[in-house]
Amino acid sequence: MRSLLLEIMSTRGEMTIEDYKGIFYSLYPEFYEDEGKIKTAYLQMLYYLDSLGHCEFDFENRKVFICKPMIVLLPGRGCMRAVLAGGRDKILIDKIQRLKDEFKDELTVSILKQERGEMELPDVIIFETLYGSILNKLADRLAIGMNTETPTAWIIAYESGNMEEFQLKFDYLPSFNVNWPRRTFDPENLFFRKNTNNFEVPYLDEYTNPISHQKKYMLATEDGITQVDRDWGRYYILNRMEKSILLYDEINQILGVPTYISLPKLLARAATLCSGMAPEKIKLNQQIGELPDKLQMDIYIGVDLTIVKIIANKVGQKLIQTRLHCGGKGEMA
Repeated sequence: MRSLLLEIMSTRGEMTIEDYKGIFYSLYPEFYEDEGKIKTAYLQMLYYLDSLGHCEFDFENRKVFICKPMIVLLPGRGCMRAVLAGGRDKILIDKIQRLKDEFKDELTVSILKQERGEMELPDVIIFETLYGSILNKLADRLAIGMNTETPTAWIIAYESGNMEEFQLKFDYLPSFNVNWPRRTFDPENLFFRKNTNNFEVPYLDEYTNPISHQKKYMLATEDGITQVDRDWGRYYILNRMEKSILLYDEINQILGVPTYISLPKLLARAATLCSGMAPEKIKLNQQIGELPDKLQMDIYIGVDLTIVKIIANKVGQKLIQTRLHCGGKGEMA
């Protein structure tokens, strides 16, 4: 039943975040009854769906948009691998099941269950073949989009914004004084803290509208105050503090990102679409660089060095080379 979340959303195409929230909690009532999770569970699922390429969301306008179904080419050598992204319904899934038998001599179709914590995510549908023409033929039969030229993860990573472009958008305000609940990003502990007044510029404040609960992120620099994107704002602060937080295991092609310092959305999608699998969560079993023991990390698998370097350069970070394991360990190289 819970795996129907994406199918239900796909029938709507576009909806308000409030409507999405209602659908989510109708399928996951236990989260609605848990005060510790009611404010975060639906958001976590939304971030998963976005990074997997199933939907996009706009918090400012309180909207969720389902992406059109598409066969997305994954990076890699040898056999061509692709994953089904975007929206889906029972008709599309049934067509894939029928074509699976028709193309059995030229195409392998794998349908993988995917869970993260207590959440059941949409099945991962992987296509494998030796020939790009087979993927094109499959997309034509399914009447959906397909790109066999360049892995989508590379395209997204290259086209994403970067730290220089982020700073060019600064539009300084003469002042910003609102009586809203405020938290300030703590770069030492990597989370937002309440009742903090001792940070020198630059610093990043989070303000929450007490009526709509929408959040605004205001960055204070030596030149003034400007409204910014939360994710880019945090990386700006970390870079100014010369603090590196991205872990990379080149041997196993695993990228580790602190859970509460998520990558900007497009870069998170690029990392996810290296494998087509949502990031797993682990806790480090020792301090690595400035990252403390027991810190929770998002682990992206199958991310090759080329894409990792693009991602790190985009957010202005230096990679920390280490060894990572999805079984719950993070070890120094």
